[in-house]
Amino acid sequence: MPTKRITKPKTEAITFELPSVAEAETVALVGEFNDWTTDTILLEMCEDGTWRTTVPLEAGQEYRYRFLINGEKWENSWQADAYVPNPFGTDDSVVVVAKRAPVRRKATASADANQPIARVEPSSAYIHGRHRDDLLGRKPRRDAL
Repeated sequence: MPTKRITKPKTEAITFELPSVAEAETVALVGEFNDWTTDTILLEMCEDGTWRTTVPLEAGQEYRYRFLINGEKWENSWQADAYVPNPFGTDDSVVVVAKRAPVRRKATASADANQPIARVEPSSAYIHGRHRDDLLGRKPRRDAL
């Protein structure tokens, strides 16, 4: 599976790699994210012979892609999340860019020390917006703040 790391809130940096390919002079990354253009995303060859590039992609999406070697030979990723048939009788590689979970912020102390600090329930206490005790038919604990 391609290496993934989160960049902006709605994008994730995806690193695409192709192991050493004999006689490759150029390797292009071609897919839905660049309208299948063959010259906009070129991979760089690393010291170990691996071809690599990193592309920011929108989170929560799936993208078809392939590698184009020397402008003439198509190759699938060896680490794709999935493979799907294309109209040309071969398969496309698929990368799935996961949607980020919302960030939960903790309650912080107010600048005014005389105001109470809000008690924050652990996220596991709520299921589908309802407190777990309500779902179990119990009276929820309402400890002092």
